[in-house]
Amino acid sequence: MKKNNYILASGAKYHHFSIAKVLYERNQLSKIVCGYPWFKLKKENLPRNKVGAYGIYQILRYPFVRNKLLLHFDTIPRILDISNRKYIDKKICEVIENKFEADVLIALCPTGLESGRKMLSKNKIYICERSSAHILYQEKLLAEEYKEFMNKKFRINPYFVETELKMYEDANIIMVPSNFAKNSFKGTLLNKVRVNEFGTDTKNFFPDKKIKKSDKYFDIVFIGQKSLQKGLHYLIDAFDKLKHPFKRLHVIGSDTVDKTFFDNKLNKENVIVYGHLPQIKLNNIINMCHILVLPSIQDGFGIVTLQALSTGCPIIVSENTGPVEIIKEYNCGMIVPIRSSVSILNCLQELSDDRNKLKLLSENAKKFALKNTWDRYVDKLDIIVNDSLKKSL
Repeated sequence: MKKNNYILASGAKYHHFSIAKVLYERNQLSKIVCGYPWFKLKKENLPRNKVGAYGIYQILRYPFVRNKLLLHFDTIPRILDISNRKYIDKKICEVIENKFEADVLIALCPTGLESGRKMLSKNKIYICERSSAHILYQEKLLAEEYKEFMNKKFRINPYFVETELKMYEDANIIMVPSNFAKNSFKGTLLNKVRVNEFGTDTKNFFPDKKIKKSDKYFDIVFIGQKSLQKGLHYLIDAFDKLKHPFKRLHVIGSDTVDKTFFDNKLNKENVIVYGHLPQIKLNNIINMCHILVLPSIQDGFGIVTLQALSTGCPIIVSENTGPVEIIKEYNCGMIVPIRSSVSILNCLQELSDDRNKLKLLSENAKKFALKNTWDRYVDKLDIIVNDSLKKSL
């Protein structure tokens, strides 16, 4: 099988460095380009000449996305985000001009429109990576949610919509992490879509034998932005109705423009609210919890579910997330419909009442995590690319 050389491109960091490390070990990494400053990327242990670090716009955005008082001033961070995407795209074009040994560009939406076209002009492979559902399907689901709960209109920035739709059309391959994401594409685009499930990070997320789960408390964890998109409001409703004398809900993640909506809902004695946490602390909290719940309205995958499974923490997820097939194959969690507090409640009640079942799911989660590596991801990536090359001959 041909070993391809890759350029990875994204507006931030995301999962691309996990892929890049495997590619580098296999001598297949041409360059990874992202919108993070170098001082944030040194710890990834990749050679400086393999990393294009352009973090100026992320640095400028940081006060707006981390300061609770500035959350609603979203015009400036949006402008900075678009500027960041365009700047990264420009830098990737420069890399392509100088990196003739690169066979494939993987550009994470919505970064990479012009650089993708430049790859195509050189008869190279252009992969448009989409980590969520088709952007119009995502917009439709979220518009319904915001109308229902906030009585306001929701619209994804037109720049992102227009850019992504063009990327879908241009790309040789549209790569997504789940069948849910794949099935949101229709018509001729569906023929381009390939599924490659994310790998697990067992170096940072693992069972910690020093941390014991409570026999008295039933600890539930949610990890993700506090937003309608993540379905947190349905979990809170289910948690309120859960019959357990010592239940606790741990909510980990940054605030969003939905902050006001969630403030009162989370203001409860048995709800512990955290902000964004480093991975070491995140691993500790997951290890002390009995179950992770991710009831997203749409989530191309939900990489936090893999982090939980790596520690042996079972998961409850909505049908509009990535781990649905994993749960079915490995019996390491439970699946609920979107927008169903009742279904979440029933799952939580069953697992809080039956610790033996919880233990079984936990053991199955550990077995899955050991098999689902980023090496497997890159193996499949090469297969996807080589299949595309064969069809183009």
